[in-house]
Amino acid sequence: MSKIRVQPLDLDIPKGDPFANDSLDRREAIETLTRTLSNIEGPCIIGVDAPWGAGKTTFVKMWASYLRSQDFTVVQFSAWETDYSGDPFVALSGEIISEFKNSDNSRIKTAGAAVAVEAGRLVKQNLPLLIRTVGSAAPVVGPSAGAVLGNLAENLIAQHDKSRNSIRAFRDRLEKIAGDLAGSDENLPMIVIIDELDRCRPSYAVELLETAKHIFSVNNVVFVLSTHREQLAHALTAIYGDRFDAGGYLGRFFDIDFRLPEVDRQKFIQAALSSTQLSERYKQQRSLQVLAKFLNNSGLSLRDIARAINHLALVVASMNVDSERFLLEAEIAATLMVLRAIDYPTYRRFVEGSATHQQVIQQVFVNLRKDTLRTTTEGAFYQAVIFLANREMTGDTTPLWEAVVQTLTDDNTYGIMADDLTVRAQFEQYVKRFGSSEVPYFRVDYSGIVRTIELFSQERLVGVVPLGV
Repeated sequence: MSKIRVQPLDLDIPKGDPFANDSLDRREAIETLTRTLSNIEGPCIIGVDAPWGAGKTTFVKMWASYLRSQDFTVVQFSAWETDYSGDPFVALSGEIISEFKNSDNSRIKTAGAAVAVEAGRLVKQNLPLLIRTVGSAAPVVGPSAGAVLGNLAENLIAQHDKSRNSIRAFRDRLEKIAGDLAGSDENLPMIVIIDELDRCRPSYAVELLETAKHIFSVNNVVFVLSTHREQLAHALTAIYGDRFDAGGYLGRFFDIDFRLPEVDRQKFIQAALSSTQLSERYKQQRSLQVLAKFLNNSGLSLRDIARAINHLALVVASMNVDSERFLLEAEIAATLMVLRAIDYPTYRRFVEGSATHQQVIQQVFVNLRKDTLRTTTEGAFYQAVIFLANREMTGDTTPLWEAVVQTLTDDNTYGIMADDLTVRAQFEQYVKRFGSSEVPYFRVDYSGIVRTIELFSQERLVGVVPLGV
């Protein structure tokens, strides 16, 4: 049996067919953007904007593969993976120079070596003279202070002139080689894709943006910056204060703004279930259908949906797969995770035993965009699990079938509709399956499942069934 993936699998992007596994229908957007790139010269910076979890990284990887198939020279750069370096110029120039050195064209290789030389000079001359001087000199005091500061100012001016000349030399070399590439590849610009900018330290993200804009922005070079602009703006505001116009500041870096089209939520959910290997673990797909339909019809963001699925994956990974109750417990865990993700306050009341199952069911359906789920197979399955779990959480000792009859005939119930015989029959079937007292090893420890769910949660529940009970 496949193991659970804590981090989702990277999408396989075949070299010869970038869209072979395109489950989120990205082809049209990628082809449109590629036609745009074919008809602009650069310098240009394109911003690809989308929330966390919307598939930006997969999108730019797929796009990079497609661009290469169309004879573009492409450099892929993960900002987050280089955040530790502290020097965005060194990291970015290193990736670009590496692309040149790996070229099959000997002329490009030679030119790349020249770019590397200029980059090395720029790195050496950009060492902060002031820090070196202050770090190695005695405190400036006494009559000679003015002379020392005067010399320091002269040195800083000279260093600035050297750095400016080095920047110019580097840009000239880069522009020359980009022009050669464009001339040899049907006038196609070189594409530099920077991903995961919004995951970096705000200070590093700002330095990287400034570096791309002011040092690498030359003719025949197009930058693609993949980020969640709003999130990055919030991070900058937290660093520089509420008066800092983070949105305006970020806006000046981008020449073209592209908002990634919203993905099909159902396809996103199925892809997440598959990449975490949950689809392989659940032999009975009904519970995953319940999970998918309820999450799809909720108001949750893609990020929250991905987090809930990842949380469920951890819970399932902790279960004993060899147990005769594994499938039952896994199905119930999926159903309870729906409640937890959609309405956390109601979930708390549920596990604390302070809410009836009718109240819980009603609140869940209130939070869904389609109340018609109530009278579907998935709705009957969901309500049966909530009904049985609630009996354990509240300590209800009413005989099971007496409680079932009461639930189905109570005019005030918010759950199963008494006149819907098909759904009623399904509800009874699921209750019999999950609540059988005739087959002891099928009895489910609902409290134990809740404890496992909370063991892997980021939130702390107060007053809930304690661990070890």
